Amino acid sequence: MRPLSCVACGLPVLDLPGQTVVLQPYLSEAGIPPVDTAGEWHLSCLSTVPVAEQWGRAHLHSFVEVRGFDLVARTPEWTVVDNQRTGDRLALGRLGAVLTLRGRGIRWLPVGLRVTSREYWLEWDQPVIARIQAELRGSGTIGVLEVAELMGIRHRLTEPDTLLDSVFESSPELTEDWTPTAVGAMLDAFVALPAELRPFAQSG
Repeated sequence: MRPLSCVACGLPVLDLPGQTVVLQPYLSEAGIPPVDTAGEWHLSCLSTVPVAEQWGRAHLHSFVEVRGFDLVARTPEWTVVDNQRTGDRLALGRLGAVLTLRGRGIRWLPVGLRVTSREYWLEWDQPVIARIQAELRGSGTIGVLEVAELMGIRHRLTEPDTLLDSVFESSPELTEDWTPTAVGAMLDAFVALPAELRPFAQSG
């Protein structure tokens, strides 16, 4: 699908693990957080606005008190919760971030996570998509940072250097469905984790 615009900066939000969040309007109660701040956000943008803490509290209320996730641990910046039904583990940030620490397509590394998505579709303007498709046809991969640069959002990424070896990979199953304005590929991305979260990503 075509990326939506960030509520704060208006630039496209490329859905990347550990880089973005969707703030849902139904989490607002009595106007807190303000419904007009719901939507797609770059985490780098969200972390700079006062309403971020309200969204952090809204996520905590939703996952623990409403959905019944089990509380695993609290740190100054994060709350770690488990979904006993699915086995997923999430980290809920004080400033509104939601990170999946354990789940399908995720494996842990000493300083972060490796996230694999077998089907990632991007719809965008033809010149950008054509460039991405050319790279995938040629070398078989294109860097996540290169795609972000083509879309004008590299400067909105948190710690972009940690994504140096994150790539989109060509997938024959998806190539046949490409169009001039849409491309599908596999995503293999690194998610850097703060030290306080690493033990909870690694533990069972």
